[in-house]
Amino acid sequence: MFDSGCCGMAGDFGYRHSKVSKVIASQSLGDSMGRMNEDNILISTGTGCRKQISDVFSLQSMHLAQFFYKSLENLETD
Repeated sequence: MFDSGCCGMAGDFGYRHSKVSKVIASQSLGDSMGRMNEDNILISTGTGCRKQISDVFSLQSMHLAQFFYKSLENLETD
């Protein structure tokens, strides 16, 4: 869990004000995203937040439902 605020992408704000949106994302999520490594799984339930994380930090995140689905796939193959 990250102790942070908005990713800066809420509604169409991120598209209308992309520079400000990226600054908000960097200020609220930058430290946490910098600590991510390839073994971490990043869950974000917001569509805009997943897009923002991908665009600003070049990281892939997934919705909680996707995580559960992948977990079930892994159980079936074990």
